[in-house]
Amino acid sequence: MPDIINLQVTFEMDSAGVLFSRAEPPHLDALVCRVLVPLKLGDRRTSSANPDDPLEEITLPIPMARINGSEVYRASALFPDGDIESIRYWRKRFRQDRAELTTGSPNLTNSTYKEYNMPMVINNCRYLVGWMAAYSIRDIKALLRKVRYIGKKSAQGLGRVISVTVEPVNDDYALTRDGAAMRYYPHEQGWKSVRPTPPYWHNGGRVLCLAPGDAIE
Repeated sequence: MPDIINLQVTFEMDSAGVLFSRAEPPHLDALVCRVLVPLKLGDRRTSSANPDDPLEEITLPIPMARINGSEVYRASALFPDGDIESIRYWRKRFRQDRAELTTGSPNLTNSTYKEYNMPMVINNCRYLVGWMAAYSIRDIKALLRKVRYIGKKSAQGLGRVISVTVEPVNDDYALTRDGAAMRYYPHEQGWKSVRPTPPYWHNGGRVLCLAPGDAIE
């Protein structure tokens, strides 16, 4: 068995900002999974599958730990280095030039005709930082360098990754730090029902977890 190395991962982000929920932050193992799924499953990949469909799981090159009866990867969520937030609006208007393609009576409050002007809380941090354990720095670097965007609304230019730095560290913050959870942490007092391993959007195998940042009793 190769030696396990503790790593700190730092993503340098584009100035447009990043959009993600504090209750559902991106996790390092989820990013590795996102890169590996099309490589390992090809046409069978499940990126657009229904969360209740049968899931074909893959093994990630990350050591695992057993927490309160559940296996989890030793990989933390990503945390913003600095916390500068701003409000931006997501707008969608009905295209009148395509009205002849619709059916039914026009109604701007729902359906095809509805127009959106939704606020988004954008984090304008320069860096996103996480910690993980690994067997090989080179392998993890190669995978994480394929991550181009993090968070939601990437089609609108949010969450673009400029560069990623992976470096060994002495401290192991992959699971906990100063008595707080650093990732989805299986716990009987958890308030969030979520899979303890990626893909986190899938409903199979959900358990109660603490969210990143929650104190561990």
